[in-house]
This record gives sequence, C-alpha cells and structure tokens, in this order.
Amino acid sequence: MLIKAIHLIVLIPATALLLFQCSPSGPDKAVYTNPDKPVDERVKDLLTRMTTEEKAGFLSGKDMWHLKGLERLGIPSIQVTDCGHGITVILNGPNCATAFPTGVGQAAMWDKDLEYKIGKAIAQEARALGSAILLAPMINIHRTPLNGRNYESFSEDPFLTGKMAAAFINGVQSQNIGACIKAAVANNQQTDQGHLDVQVSERALREIYLKGFEMAIKESDPWALMTSYNMLNGYYTAANSHLIRDIIKNTWNYKGFVVSDWRGVHSKKSITAGLDLEMPGPGKYLNREGILEALKTGMIREEELNDRVGRILRAIEKSRLPDNPGPGLTGEWNTPAHHKLAYEAAAASIVLLKNTGGLLPLDKGKLKKIAVIGPNALEARLGGGGSASVTACSTISPMEGLKNVCGDQVQWLYEEGARLNGSYPVVRSKYLFTNTGGKQYNGLLGEYFNNSTLSGTPDLIRVDPQIDFSWGWASPGEGIKKNAYSVRWTGKLKPPATGTYQIGVSGKESGVRMFVDDRKVIDRWGNPGKESFEEQLVSYSETVKMDLEAGRLYNIRIEFHKKHNKNTIRFEWEIPGSGNMYEQAVRLAGGCDAAIIFAGLSNLYEGGNNDRKSLHLPGEQDRLIRGVSRENPNTVVVLINGSPVAMPWLSDVKSVIEAYYPGQEGGNAIAGVLFGEINPCGKLPETFPVKLEDNPSYGHYPGNGHEVEYAEGIYVGYRHYDTQGIDPLFPFGHGLSYTRFKYSNIQAEIANDEQVTVSCLVKNTGEVPGAEVVQLYIKDVGASVGRPEKELKGFEKIPLRPGEEKRVEFRLQKEAFAFWDPEKNGWVTEPGAFRILIGSSSRDIRLTQTINLNWQ
Repeated sequence: MLIKAIHLIVLIPATALLLFQCSPSGPDKAVYTNPDKPVDERVKDLLTRMTTEEKAGFLSGKDMWHLKGLERLGIPSIQVTDCGHGITVILNGPNCATAFPTGVGQAAMWDKDLEYKIGKAIAQEARALGSAILLAPMINIHRTPLNGRNYESFSEDPFLTGKMAAAFINGVQSQNIGACIKAAVANNQQTDQGHLDVQVSERALREIYLKGFEMAIKESDPWALMTSYNMLNGYYTAANSHLIRDIIKNTWNYKGFVVSDWRGVHSKKSITAGLDLEMPGPGKYLNREGILEALKTGMIREEELNDRVGRILRAIEKSRLPDNPGPGLTGEWNTPAHHKLAYEAAAASIVLLKNTGGLLPLDKGKLKKIAVIGPNALEARLGGGGSASVTACSTISPMEGLKNVCGDQVQWLYEEGARLNGSYPVVRSKYLFTNTGGKQYNGLLGEYFNNSTLSGTPDLIRVDPQIDFSWGWASPGEGIKKNAYSVRWTGKLKPPATGTYQIGVSGKESGVRMFVDDRKVIDRWGNPGKESFEEQLVSYSETVKMDLEAGRLYNIRIEFHKKHNKNTIRFEWEIPGSGNMYEQAVRLAGGCDAAIIFAGLSNLYEGGNNDRKSLHLPGEQDRLIRGVSRENPNTVVVLINGSPVAMPWLSDVKSVIEAYYPGQEGGNAIAGVLFGEINPCGKLPETFPVKLEDNPSYGHYPGNGHEVEYAEGIYVGYRHYDTQGIDPLFPFGHGLSYTRFKYSNIQAEIANDEQVTVSCLVKNTGEVPGAEVVQLYIKDVGASVGRPEKELKGFEKIPLRPGEEKRVEFRLQKEAFAFWDPEKNGWVTEPGAFRILIGSSSRDIRLTQTINLNWQ
C-alpha cells in the first residue's frame, strides 16, 4: 500500500501533462506547469484559464481529506492530513508513522535546529504516504493546565511558541510539503469549544494569543492557516472579519489561504469575513452554488474570488505536483534515520525537575535490584487523544528502555501499584503463554481485523504481552485502520496460586467477550452498527469469580471491537491472598536498592474534546508515590503526561523527571537520562503551579454558559506568577543538568538601526558535557501602562564540554520592546529604561543590565 501511495504522487504530474496537451491552448502556453516560472506567475496563468464556475467550486474541499482539483487543466486534488508529532490520518498507507515527542515536548527542547529537522522528517513521511499539506503545527497558548490539547501545543509563552512553530514549518516546507498552522485563535479549552464565545481584550489578543501566529507567518510563510471552533468576541472565528481580513490578511499581509476547522463554518458570514476554504468538502456554505449566489448578489466580487482561489492555487503550485515535467520528489517513511531523530528529540525534551543529593544519574554498577512501579511503566504513552493521535510503527516502553540500557546488570522487579483505568491489577505477561511460529512467548496472540466482526483473514498478527490498551483516536498498529477494527486474543493462562479469583475485563466505548476453556463467561459485545450514540459511549468493568488451580493452563480467548474514540480494553484479575496492588508495590520497593515510579496521564485524561477535571494525578498515584518513597529513600518519579500536575509528594522524593509524551523512542531516552548516558537539557515551556487556584485562569474557566472571559488579560503563565509574586512549583524555563553552568560578562550595544545586541559568556564548570538553554527576558522599567515583570525575547541552546566557554549573542529588534496600544491600534515602543535579564529560567536570572532607549 505504501508503494501505491508513492506512485500516486509520481503519476499526477504526468496526468496533468497529458490532459493539457489535449487542451486548445497548447503546451507553449502552460506557464503554470513550468517549474522554472515564479509561483505567482503560474497562479496568475491558472486563474486566466479557469471559468467563474470553476473558481466558485474551489472554495470548498472535494471530500474529507482532499482539496478540489480541476481535471480539465490537470490541477491535482491534493491530500491533506492531520499531524501532531507525526502523521496521524493516513488514507493510503500502512496507518502508522514515526512518532516524535508531542508539541509540548518539542517546545521543552528549546532547540530550533532540532525542531526544523523534526518538521523536515514528518514532511518526508507525508510525501511518502501521499499527502501534500500537514494540518500542523498547533500553536495555541497554554492558558489553563486543564486544557486537553496542551499536549499538542507548544507553550504558555508566545515567543517560544512562535520560534518553535516557525522552525517546524520551515522544516516541513523545505520538502515542498505545506504546513497549515492552527487553530486561530483563543482555542484554549475543549469544554464547550464548539459553542464557546471567548471574550478577550485586543491587547491580550495581539500580545499573547495571536503573537505566535504572527511570528510564524513572518518567519516561515506557512501555506495555510486554520481557524478554530470557538467564537471570538461574538463571532465564530471562521466568520470573524476582524481576525481574518483586518489582522491576518491586511495587517500581516498573509499570502496563504485561510481554511476552516472541519465543520467549523456556520453561516454565509464566512464568505464576507474572508475565509478562503471550507472543509470538509463538498461544503455547506462556500460550495459552488453558494459562491455563485454570493457573486450574483454582490456579497463577493470577482476580484475577491480570484484572490481566494489564487491563495489555494499557490499552495498547489508550491507542492510541485502540477509541474511539467514532474520534479521526481521522493519521500521517506519510518526509516532508521527518523527513528534516530525521534530518539534525539526525546532525549532533548526530557526535563530534570529535581535531583536532591545527586541521586541521578543512577549507577548500574552499584544498584543490583530496582523496583519499577506505576501505570506508565509498561506502555509507551504517545500522547493525549484527539486528531493529533499518532500510531507508531514501533515503540519502546520505559521498561524496555531500562532493559536496553542496563541489560542483565540489573534485576528489574515490577508492580503496577495504581491504575489509570480498570478495577483490578492487569494480568501480567508472566502468567500468559502463547505459541506461534514454533516458539513460546509470554502474552496472548492478537489477531487484528479491519472490521468490527472479526471477519476474514487478520490484517495484523502479533503477540501482546498483556491486554491493557487505550488506543483512542489512533490505530492499534501497522495496517489497521483507525475507524473500525476488532481483535481476537488467544493463549493460555497459568495462575500462580490456587483459590477463588476475580477475573474479567474493563473497558470504554468498545465491545468485548471473554471465554475461559471455550466457555463464555463475559459478554459485552453489543450490536455493532446498530447501537445508539449513547450505547457506544458506555464504560464497563465486569469480573466473574472463578476457582483456579496453581500451575494449570487455562485456555483464554478475548474478543474486542471498537465502538468510539475513547475505546479501551484491560484484562485484569485479583490473585487470592496477594493483597491490593498498592501494598504489593510498596512491599516490593522496600526490598530494592532503588525505585522508579512511572506516573502521569494518558489519552484517557487529556486530548481533543477532553479537558482534565483536576490538576492532581488520577487514581491512587499520589498515594502510591508517598508510600513507595517512605519505604525506599532512593525513589525517582518519572512523569509521562502532556500538561502540569500537582505534586503534593514533592518533598518526599529525591528526584523527579518530566518526560512529557516523548514519542516512540521515549523508553530508551528516559533510561538514558536515568543512568547518565544522556545529560538532561530540556526546560519547561510552561509554569507548574502549586495548586490550580494559583493559575491566572482560575475563576474564569470554563466560563459561564457559552461565554468565557479572559479576565487575566496579558498576564498568562509566568507573566502572572512573576508579576503577582506567586511562587510556582516549578517556573517557566526550569530544567536541571548533571553539570553546572556559569554566566558572566554581559554586554549590550544599542545600534542606530533600532537594534540592540546583547551577549554573555557561558561556561561549563562541571565534569560532564552538557547543553544549556540561555534565556533572555526584558523588563520595561518605566512603562506608562501595566506590563509584566519580565517577558521572554530570546533563547539559545548551546552544547559545552567540561571547561568550555562560549559567547552567546542575541539581536533584539525594536518590536521586542513594544506593547500593543488599543487606542493607537498599533505597537508602541516607549523611550526609557529597559532591563535585560539573562538566566537559566524565568526565576533563575544570572545576569542583568539596564539600557536606555530613545526610539519613538
């Protein structure tokens, strides 16, 4: 199927050539197929060849994932795809891709060069899998830590967001693949997002929520920009003339096309507001008939139609698919080079939050027995739910990573300790057996089908060590389509003790049957294809009491089918006399040299249409961490999640690592950090509050009725904590290292061309190589309006060997010192004193210098 997808791309230009040679104009007039001509000339040529009716049909998509083409002129219908930290929706291909760290993890790298490489790699995979435009990156601001889509967005800070977004887009578009930045704007919560009216001041809109978009457009020129689902100050964003016409197109002079989020157009107002494309096709309001009627009534002029169609054609031409002859563009998919890059990105994204007494890195030569505990230890968590879900072709779980790094030098002992879902402990692989290919494996044989009825020949066969899956919006594996699938697991169960067991399954939005020795003991299958929406969303936890004998092999068969997007399945039991899972984990930790707890979240708790309900870790994880740390002083907590969590146990543990969702190679990267093969260099792209009440959105989230007021204005994230003097749990920009860095010799020079050059020296004074993220903030000392205590305006990541020293330089333009003045409807830079602050985080400022600006 991969080969077919690649051939599709190669054949489209040839088809275009054949069609054009049959046209009356002749090949000598085909400027738009000439790759040597500038894009704007090619677009102008195309517009002269299209009829008004053809142009009118271009402002809505062809279908769910394709833009309109025009066969008469050989204009291809190009495919777009969802994209988060990898390709997500793949129509013609293996339904899997390389999974990198999610957006917040990428921002934690603070590395623009590495972000460029990630964008480039994902674009290569898009081309190999038949797509020409990626619906990425998501660059909305982290307003509240409860937002379910924080995991796929970069940061609470617009400058960091804009720089990382621009680097990603430049990497993507270096491969003649387009990026569509999303979702403009103020889409900062999932609760009621389709009906929510966000009330935000013009100043906050310009300085915080739109600034990342503006920077990305100016520094990378993305092919497209997507509006959001919510309303903005009374108008849906797809119908907001102030947003689309006044700001994006006129003020920013944006040349790409503006597209609605899918089914985000609600009226003809989107036509007059300046929206260029309604998706998905065929469209309800911007379809051919609607646009022709708008022309007839004067709602839109012919010149406006040409402008909007031209924006879409510009993207098609940039894809080079209409070129004559074709450019021979190639793609790469799931390659060793991309796996290596995924590992490099994961390693760079991991943040060392705390390391009391130098517990980390662990010494595998001294620690002989280590307890691995927690619900995120055995599964590679790739992200929250929603359209950014990525199915990786292969993954490394934290436990696998530990074994890869340490081999047989360490004895690993595991207990779950706390659950993310379900009612009882999962049935572990050591109690499950299956035979395939003449070999015996621990686990059950999984047969995966691209239908809901277990019909026909399996499309994927593999051994699953345990049945504890939360696939959500993603596919279960290579070759399996994400919308409808079923699985049959078979094998043997060997109980460890004789007695009465509670044994069964827990799940959500799925159907399940369980058989023991061919006897059906649980039936929650339902009626696929005939159930109501409410019936599809059901959750269940069903067990039966069974008398089982130690050492006897029982035949197990579990059958499963997906009903909806939060589908989960967990095969679980309670072993008689074993005690509860918390007690087992605490007891295990007490007998080991060290304990590593893999805690956090999953796609059950955050994602599209799924805001979190609490800042705390779900379930019994807080209690588990406290209990284990009491029994073992050498306890390390590794958090795998997409947004900040409360840590009431922080003083009880020596070391804490924030891994975010680190991608398919995350297990190896986490293990590398734990055992010193990698010196952590990630920095937090957001503030971790002590409690939810400290967050600036508290009291103004999720809103009243269908309206939410952004009452905090520009004081979002660290701007709020610093200005109000509130101590965070961990500040914005924080991240420790296994080495030390010394800052010195700050210099600032004001140039006549309205530029300030700032530099300083940074030296590695420790014993191991490391990389430091040098952060530059600005404070307006004598502002005539309220301004934050400090604002990020520059950062650079520099690698340093022990004893090595480098000078880091920042060049600040006039706009770095400006604020938005609603009365003047523009950016204002006031003359006066500004303080330059350079440091290792927003709360760890090492150097300061005051400068006086006379710019007007």
